Amino acid sequence: DSGTIDNSHPQYVPLRFLLREIFERYNRSIFISETGNEDDARPDWIRYICQEVCGAQKLGVPVSGVTMYPVLNHPGWDDDRHCYNGLWDYADENGHREIYQPLWQEVQHQNELFARTDEASDEETVSVNEPDAAAQHIAEIDAASRHD
Repeated sequence: DSGTIDNSHPQYVPLRFLLREIFERYNRSIFISETGNEDDARPDWIRYICQEVCGAQKLGVPVSGVTMYPVLNHPGWDDDRHCYNGLWDYADENGHREIYQPLWQEVQHQNELFARTDEASDEETVSVNEPDAAAQHIAEIDAASRHD
């Protein structure tokens, strides 16, 4: 048993409500980092996380971003097994890494949805293709929230 609670379980609480509780407690913007799942569950997991982030934002929770972990498949920490949990697989002998298309397609789809949401709310957006600008934007949001 993995210790997870299925969303049909009576004790299950959607992530959006957990994020709201954390925001109400600490009054700080939230950034979800190092989230992911293994094997074929990867696209569904990132979809769930992004849907819940959108739901939290509609509740007024300032969620600044989501990052996947890991980006690259890796050997298991305790058993050296090939962990299929990244966006890219191990490099071949030429250094080429195969991308896991179902996850890549879901990430692109979620980026499009977030971009539409940002446009609709007239908020400043930072492109995922500009990591330095995104990091600076997050730092500014965090600094501003500390002064409130």
